[in-house]
Amino acid sequence: MLRSVQHFAIVFALAAAASAQNIHYADPAIGGTGGSGDATDPFHSIQQAVDAAASGDRIVVLSAGFTESVTILDRDLEVEAPFGFLADWSPEGDEPALSLDGAAVVTLRRFSIASQSPLTGGSQALLEVPSSAELRVEAVSLEVVHDGWRWADVLGGTLTVFDSSLSSMAETPAANGLLVQGGFASVFDSLLEVDSFTDGLAPCSGLLVQSGGVLSLVGCSYEALGMQDLEAAWPYAAASIELSDSSLISWNTTLTSFDACGRLLMLSGGELTTAYSTLQLNAANYNCLGAHKNCLLVTGASISLVGTHFDGWHNAEFRAIGDIVGQGTIEGCSFTWSSSKDYGSPLHLRGPGLSVVDSYFGNLNLGSWGLGAVNAIDVEFLRCRFQNCFGAEEGALRIEGAGVVNGCEFLDCHTASDLYCHAGVGGGLRSESAVVVRDSVFARNRSGGPDCFMPWGGVGAAIHAPYAIVEACTFVQNESYVQPLFGGVPGPTVVAADLHNCLFMGEQPLASEAPTLVTYSLNSGQAGLGNLEGAPRFVDAAAGDYRLLPCSLGIDAGDPACVDEFGTVCEMGAFSFDPADGAAAVQVCSGSPMAGCGAQLSVVGCASLGEDGIEVAVDQLAPGSWGVLLVGAPETTPAAYSSVLCVGTPLLRYEPGLAQGTGACGGTRSFVLDDGLLGLLGVTAGDSLVLSYLSRSPGNPGTLETSNGILIGPLR
Repeated sequence: MLRSVQHFAIVFALAAAASAQNIHYADPAIGGTGGSGDATDPFHSIQQAVDAAASGDRIVVLSAGFTESVTILDRDLEVEAPFGFLADWSPEGDEPALSLDGAAVVTLRRFSIASQSPLTGGSQALLEVPSSAELRVEAVSLEVVHDGWRWADVLGGTLTVFDSSLSSMAETPAANGLLVQGGFASVFDSLLEVDSFTDGLAPCSGLLVQSGGVLSLVGCSYEALGMQDLEAAWPYAAASIELSDSSLISWNTTLTSFDACGRLLMLSGGELTTAYSTLQLNAANYNCLGAHKNCLLVTGASISLVGTHFDGWHNAEFRAIGDIVGQGTIEGCSFTWSSSKDYGSPLHLRGPGLSVVDSYFGNLNLGSWGLGAVNAIDVEFLRCRFQNCFGAEEGALRIEGAGVVNGCEFLDCHTASDLYCHAGVGGGLRSESAVVVRDSVFARNRSGGPDCFMPWGGVGAAIHAPYAIVEACTFVQNESYVQPLFGGVPGPTVVAADLHNCLFMGEQPLASEAPTLVTYSLNSGQAGLGNLEGAPRFVDAAAGDYRLLPCSLGIDAGDPACVDEFGTVCEMGAFSFDPADGAAAVQVCSGSPMAGCGAQLSVVGCASLGEDGIEVAVDQLAPGSWGVLLVGAPETTPAAYSSVLCVGTPLLRYEPGLAQGTGACGGTRSFVLDDGLLGLLGVTAGDSLVLSYLSRSPGNPGTLETSNGILIGPLR
């Protein structure tokens, strides 16, 4: 990237010196020698103008179309057509249209350069940039229509392309678009199109980078059409973009392969860096010869993928999105809409040293046989989401080797086995290695029973990992099911070695033989240290919000040795509860109790919005006393609460009535503030309320007295 900065420095330096430039005019359509080089008597060839120019000069080409091959040696020049149109330029014979030599720095503007005829033998580039040379191409069209030609050879030098169009329809072994060997090529805001059919003997690549070369694509669109692969070349089939021990940098760029068998991108060694780009293999070709056709194959590389979208849409070959093997980080990326078949997976990730962070895996589907939709070996997943992914015998994610799953979501994933007498296992996660799963949510995942006469059910709808440690996870409505025609008993939805601080709702979570140890968990159905049974009370389970309401049994009920980020005992399930979020009622004033009785106001259960409403109770009243519940908004300072009312500005006076009960102070009253009523008052989630009870004693009806005032909220 630093060398790209040098390009801009060169441009600014040349612009500053423009007033000192000598301008030479050339009309290569005339041919031969002659002319003085001014506008009325131009040189008869570009080469003649180049030979006459000094470093820093500019050459203006006046022909609308011409044929010439030009070499520039050891000088800095600008070669351009007049502003407003592209001059057609064809190379002469088998030579490049333009080749640099020595320490030349050249800018080329406003030309349409195209091959004129097939080569008589070998291969050649329209532009040639050797070591020590730099070529800058602006607003240029490069078109290859004859076999053997390509756009450019960067042989240790530097090529920078801006605002240009590059297309190739040729068949050339190796590269048929751009060849970079040990140099640096960067393309900005340009369209690149390659028709990548092979000749049946050897694969060709649209972009080929070797020997430590660097290719940078910024703001570009790259389209590869009809990429083929060869049975004899398996598994190293053709790739439209191929790098060997080199580097690819892609920023805000779309790479697409249409009607393809071969790979879109293949990188062996080196570095892959993408940011806010898209790679997609679009519209499958089912007549491919070899195997392992995919969008992407990266092996042994250093990886940094940020905000990039990978799409294997309509590709039903092996590992349709591809293989990423190396070390580094995949962050904020998405992998979607891909199918695979037989023993493949839409996506294969392999470390060690590979981390996947804040990324999305959606609609990845596997066929009749094989692994999970995503197969990972020695990979760490942090805050990722797997949604609507399924495999045959396994579901969304299969982990092998060392692995960590932390803060992830597995939603609506399942096994879809149609194999005779093979049960599905691990609808969300499947592993036979000692992985660790923490702070994750598994909701509505399924594993299916086999299609045979054996009374077997699916196992591990959420997790099937007999050696896994599962900590602080939430499981909701996962289902291990059986084929309805043949009966059978559903298996457990979780199979793990150790399950700790977890929460279940709406499923048959565990069998007696697995997990082997369950502690401090809610609704596990297992006896064990700290285990509880009861309603978990989620904020909004229907909307997928599995945070806990203030009265949930799971709050502060986890392992007492575990302390969360709020300094309290850990919760059961994947989410910590903030004591300030929907806190229990807090007393804000003591009120003015009746003689002999001190009415006390309290909240029963959750102080939260929801279909159950907020239950409020008043006790220690004089039986027969008349009273009303006051509901108000919090004031800005405690002093605003009246010493008489304990509520500043009431929003509501609720249900006047008589206290029931016996004894001197045994009177009680109860209220329910439901979300419909509060909604009419404009109360929404995040608001707080102040409550107090105003009453008159039956023995002294002229005196108003109040209970304590309590503050509840912020409401959920």
